Amino acid sequence: MTARTPLRLLAFGALALYVLAHWGGLVADPPAWRLAAVAAIATAAGGLVAATAGLPGTAGSAARAVVACGAFAAGAAVAGLEPRLLLPANWDALHAGLDEGMAGLRTVSWPYDGRDEWVRRTILLGAPAGAVAAALLAFWPSGRAAPLAHAAALVLLLALFGTPVAEREYGAELARGVALALLLGAWLWLPRARGREAALAAAAVCGATLLAVPVAAALDRGEPWVDYRDWNWFGAIGGSAFDFDHSYGPIDWPRDGTTLLRARAARPLYWKVEVLDRFDGVRWVRTGEGATTPPAYELPGVPNPDWVETAELSIRELRSDVAVVAGIPLRVEGLRGVDIAVDGTTTLRARQLSEGDRYSVVAYVPNPSRARLRAAPAPSGFALRRYLRVELPPAGGGDALERGGRITVAMPLHGEDPPGDQAARERLVRESAYGRTYALARSLTDDAPTTYDAVKAVERHLLDNYRYSERPAERDLPLDAFLFEDRIGYCQHFSGAMALMLRLVGIPARVVGGFAPGSYNPDEREFRVRDLDAHSWVEVFFAGIGWVQFDPTPSGAPAQSRAEQSAAPTSATGTPTPGRGEAVAARRDDEPEEAPRRRRAEQPDEGLPAWAAPLALLGLAALATAGLWGATALRVRRAGGGADASLAELELALRRLGWRLEPRTTLLALERRLERAAGPRSAAYVRALREARYADGGRLDGDLAAHRRGLRAELGRAAGRLGRVRSWVALPPLPPFRRT
Repeated sequence: MTARTPLRLLAFGALALYVLAHWGGLVADPPAWRLAAVAAIATAAGGLVAATAGLPGTAGSAARAVVACGAFAAGAAVAGLEPRLLLPANWDALHAGLDEGMAGLRTVSWPYDGRDEWVRRTILLGAPAGAVAAALLAFWPSGRAAPLAHAAALVLLLALFGTPVAEREYGAELARGVALALLLGAWLWLPRARGREAALAAAAVCGATLLAVPVAAALDRGEPWVDYRDWNWFGAIGGSAFDFDHSYGPIDWPRDGTTLLRARAARPLYWKVEVLDRFDGVRWVRTGEGATTPPAYELPGVPNPDWVETAELSIRELRSDVAVVAGIPLRVEGLRGVDIAVDGTTTLRARQLSEGDRYSVVAYVPNPSRARLRAAPAPSGFALRRYLRVELPPAGGGDALERGGRITVAMPLHGEDPPGDQAARERLVRESAYGRTYALARSLTDDAPTTYDAVKAVERHLLDNYRYSERPAERDLPLDAFLFEDRIGYCQHFSGAMALMLRLVGIPARVVGGFAPGSYNPDEREFRVRDLDAHSWVEVFFAGIGWVQFDPTPSGAPAQSRAEQSAAPTSATGTPTPGRGEAVAARRDDEPEEAPRRRRAEQPDEGLPAWAAPLALLGLAALATAGLWGATALRVRRAGGGADASLAELELALRRLGWRLEPRTTLLALERRLERAAGPRSAAYVRALREARYADGGRLDGDLAAHRRGLRAELGRAAGRLGRVRSWVALPPLPPFRRT
């Protein structure tokens, strides 16, 4: 450790605190005291590592390894990680939690305000990981490799600052940049300068920073200079393509977290691509029936103007013959040659949707209350009967499926007197391969007072009794096996089973393939829809309202979110909560916008108690002081015993306190200098050492301990702020002159 190390530590601590304050902005309600404690731990770790410079080979390496492990562990605990998870016996649980957190990071919006604590912990753990690593690199005794280590530390600190600044809009960008530049300059250059040099260096850093401000303001533009996102290097159409017909096998479409499109809308919307209107006995597929029927054919006579939404979409990594829309599009602007089917599916006639396309959609997306849905009259009309048809294979499994013989049944509308022989129709359904599916649907809906209550009963049953999994077993009858055997599946299983059960009890339903609303970026005021958001949900027809969205797929978040999703009137009323997989959790319709944040604030903090951070800092400070004293003892031991050991200790202490000693400084000159700059007791100590060395063969008298205490007190007063602390660190309580 050199004389300038304390100043470097002070500058590093200020810089670390500044960048971690910005890193904390990646989560809502950042824990300020935790981030400040992490900055202090990282700074203390740097001081400890610097203090090991005097330790020999293996001992120095071992000490630095202990410091590094201890600092990372302390920083992680202070950041919110349960200390027990750091024990080897709990590493499996720690790995599983971090894996969950990293998976959730692919779909989060900033600042993260979700309920998945592992996602929040993973974000906050970036603070000790980056800050402690930067401190170790900055103060590691690396010799010739020091410039590279310092450069790596600088990169880490800039990443801790740049990542949140790029993801969020903090405001006052130029002022923040000026502060960062000044702190970087103070850390990199000012500790090396003294006196007039320091003043000149400070003036140079401030001047360069101020000159850069108008340049930065001129270069700042609302649009990027070069928008690389729309580049196409090889002249071919890029992007991901999706087939939304149901397959029910293990998921094989892209799941890389790639952004497919960006959308601006007043509220979260499900992004429709295709409507699957036919159940062929095994899966849901699109027939294209109604492709030439105008959308108004299935709209209410007087659509509610409050349910007309406008969305602006910008396509990124997506290829599709069908445009991404919402609800039932009334018009699409910005795309030429589109055909809007009665179910809202919007096809492009002459080309594919691809990267760089920008367009707007005005769509009818019903967002009714629970009371409005319950009050809806019973639907009627011949056109709805195609949404009640199902094809049913005979019972008997695989051989019966191969022989064919499927029958098509159109169930009567829920609540109406069925035309024809209803008993014969029911017998056909009960004797088919989906007999028990029909029995389950009837048991869930027979006692429902309204169509809406019947729909919610089916949705609630799926949410409460089945688990989400992207690796279900392949079955001959996937939906039947999902409901009664495997009880696991992904969005295709949940939406397909719900629509099938609704049709079997006479409720017009269809399946939609597209994308969940995506993650909202409040800084850019847009939704980012990624390949992870590929999804399938259900639309149900209500007279006087239209087609209303329901999403029976459980969220990847905890059970509380699933319960809230079940309590929401429809999926249209929900706000997306990013989680694993494709599911979207809805907020209760009577819950205010700030409620999730309030609930989390009211929850007990699972991390360390408030007193743990100061205690950890005190412990690290004690370790740092002990390390310095140990390094001093090793250096003094090399000088031998008696007066020589005390002189070696004095020289090291003065250098640590910022004194410059010329190579040929005599003890008499040092005595006079200390008397002028520190005081008579300091001069008396040096005089005693001089007399002992030259007059008594290096042996010391018993009064030297008192002189040494006086030396420490006077040097502490002369060292300015924190001088007493620095003098205690430089001069350990136990003197070396007992070794004679």
